This record gives sequence, C-alpha cells and structure tokens, in this order.
Amino acid sequence: MDTTQPEHQQSQNALLKRRFLSLPSLLSFAVAAALLLLLVTRFNLDWEATWANIRAINIWLYLAAMGMYFASFWFRGRRWQLLARNTRTIAADKGRVPSTLRTAQFILIGWFVNSVMWLRLGDAYRAYLFAKESKGTFSWSLGTIVAERISDIATILVVLVVSIVAFTLTTENTTASMLLLVVLAGVGLSIVLLLAMRYYGQRIAHGLSVVLLLAMRYHEQRSAQLLARRIETAYARFQQGTLGSFKQ
Repeated sequence: MDTTQPEHQQSQNALLKRRFLSLPSLLSFAVAAALLLLLVTRFNLDWEATWANIRAINIWLYLAAMGMYFASFWFRGRRWQLLARNTRTIAADKGRVPSTLRTAQFILIGWFVNSVMWLRLGDAYRAYLFAKESKGTFSWSLGTIVAERISDIATILVVLVVSIVAFTLTTENTTASMLLLVVLAGVGLSIVLLLAMRYYGQRIAHGLSVVLLLAMRYHEQRSAQLLARRIETAYARFQQGTLGSFKQ
C-alpha cells in the first residue's frame, strides 16, 4: 500500500500548523485584535445604524461583485504568466512558469501581505514565491512584476489621455490642458527610463560595481569583487525580466 501521499499530506498539515502558530502570525493576530478592541471601546459607533446598513445590502449584487473581484485575479495571473513566458529564461530541464492558478494565488497572497506590511513587501514576497516555484532567480521574477506594473501604468495613461483629450475638445478648460501636459510628460519620462534601462542599464550596473570596488579597495577586496559581479548579474536578470516581458 502506497503511503507516500498520506505522509506528504501530513507534512503539509504540520507545516501549515507551524506557520499558523508561529510568532509573527500570533503577533499579527494580536495586533488585529487590539485594533478591533480600540475601535469598539474608543469610538462612538452606532451599532443599530451599522446593522441597518448591513441588512439593506442587496446580497446578490454583493456576491456578484465579490465573484467578479476574485475572478479578476485569474486574469491577472494569466497576464503575469504570459509576461514571464516572454522572457524565455527558464530552461525546460530546470523549471517552468507556474500555472495561471498558481500565479493568481501568488498575486492574492501578495495583496494580503501589502495590506498588513509596509513598503509593498507583498510584491517582493510574491516575486520570491514565483522564483522558488519556477526555479528562477529573484531579480528576474521581480523584473516581471515591474513589467506588470508598467503595463498597468500604460493602460491608465492611455485612458487618462483619451479622457482628457475628449474633455478638452468638448469644454474650454485650461485645467484639462494642464493635466494633459502633465500626463504626456509622465509618458515621456517613462519612455526615457525604459530606453535608459535598455541601452545603458548594463553600463550603470557596471559603474555601480566599480564604485563599490573602489569603496572597498582596502577592505575585503575579493569579497567586493564577488559582490560586484553579483550586482551586475542580478541587474542583467532584472532587465531581462522587465524588458523581455514585452517581446510578444
């Protein structure tokens, strides 16, 4: 009788239990409970009005909205998967791009981490999960996330430009013209940064490595050389993940 699957399931359950009862998890639960207690005891909440608003909700529209919201993660995961495949950096014998469902799970986990941590560490965490799952590097995975953000910003800028142009043509408002100039300036700056990364990124990384070597010339020179090479390699993979995502 094959006992591999039950043993694997038991190990997974034990791992989840350890993570759930870990000190960071318990601290996060304690902070959440303290915030709820502060909300209940320090603020004058009208519980009757709150309950009346809850009862007035159209449950079917609410469930439909939740369904559409969580379904959007599948499309986000699919986009991330396509961007990562465009880079063509993962060899078939070393790893593969995770499935759409897995990438959607990583995005959802990253959003949760962003909601409880500072500095958008959720993006870094999902980059780590993606790199681990695909047997790639963290810098390459982070580059695909930057490419994802660039596509988001590009979409927003297109919508803004179209909206502002339509508003400018239908009304005589100088504010709309100024907004259009600001948006176009942002588009131009984004293009300049991408072109700089494309044609001068390796030189910038090499320059930073040289500066690092000079700064550590008399202190652990061999370690500084290894670190400098790692910086150049990490940047090359980051650039490949960012710019390579838009090949198709």
